[in-house]
Amino acid sequence: MLKGVILNTGNIDIDSNIVFEPLKMILPQNYSWLEFRIGKKSDNLNISSEKIKNNIIKINWDLFKKNEFFSFNSLILTDGKKESREEITKIINFSYRITNLNEIKKRNAESIINKKNWYSDYILPLIGILFFLIIGIITLLRPTIDSYKINEDKIKYILREEEGIKNVSFYIGKNNELIVKDKNGDVYIKGKPSDILKDYNIEPTFNIDYKKNQIVNKVIGISFVVLFLPLFVFVFINMLQDRKIYYYYYKQNND
Repeated sequence: MLKGVILNTGNIDIDSNIVFEPLKMILPQNYSWLEFRIGKKSDNLNISSEKIKNNIIKINWDLFKKNEFFSFNSLILTDGKKESREEITKIINFSYRITNLNEIKKRNAESIINKKNWYSDYILPLIGILFFLIIGIITLLRPTIDSYKINEDKIKYILREEEGIKNVSFYIGKNNELIVKDKNGDVYIKGKPSDILKDYNIEPTFNIDYKKNQIVNKVIGISFVVLFLPLFVFVFINMLQDRKIYYYYYKQNND
């Protein structure tokens, strides 16, 4: 026996005005439907099935709203090979001409029902993806990778003394003598470099040309968003669809 649930997980209702060829469930030529009957279904869903060939079941409805479902129970005569339900499910094909219905996805409801830990299957991956997505957005909106450049042409020096601070400049004289001049250009100190640096408190001062390196940040941020946003949406939609399948399959078997 093969049991299943057909669920409208799309965003639109499917009424008879957009159905140009009803849904057919088709087995291979050497298989046949021995029995097919509609089981539990959504309230007010008017639906019926008809075997038009040994291997083809046609399903008719007047209005199949989004999130509505119906279940079916069936017996299938195979070609003699022993096959599992999952293997038989794979060989069932669908035929239809319905506006805006691109595909019918087949899912193994029993494997979804038997998932032991939805937390590890969906919640933890979603949290991890969301974490990297937030990092990407923050990196994109608030650049933090900075670069600093010292303008060597503008380095100046100060001489700290008890009387105060003097702006000075250095020059190299004869015999590698170090000459320290004040801001007026007058010689203030003269002597060996090692002696001057030892006896006087001289400090360099300079201007920093500061600029933000936004290109790297934007590349990182956009890469994270482009990679993880579709992944988050994909996992989230699959989780919602699996929860729907779980709910309707459970309702079918336990109501």
